[in-house]
Amino acid sequence: MPNTLDNLQKAAYKLHPTITEPGLTIPAQKTKLVVFKGREPVRSKFVIGSKITEKVNSVNYIGILYITNKKLTLIN
Repeated sequence: MPNTLDNLQKAAYKLHPTITEPGLTIPAQKTKLVVFKGREPVRSKFVIGSKITEKVNSVNYIGILYITNKKLTLIN
């Protein structure tokens, strides 16, 4: 598991040809970036293929709300 945004980006660049070769895609419009680092917002950019992913302050993933203020909230 990449431990920095740079390492995550490098992993995505390496993974992209493996995914696109058989005709699969990673839908950038459905992919969100939530950065957890300290109390202040972090400037960051993450690219999948040639598209920049949207940076958000929170995301709901399988019933768990992840928020950049380090809180996890379970949603029923």
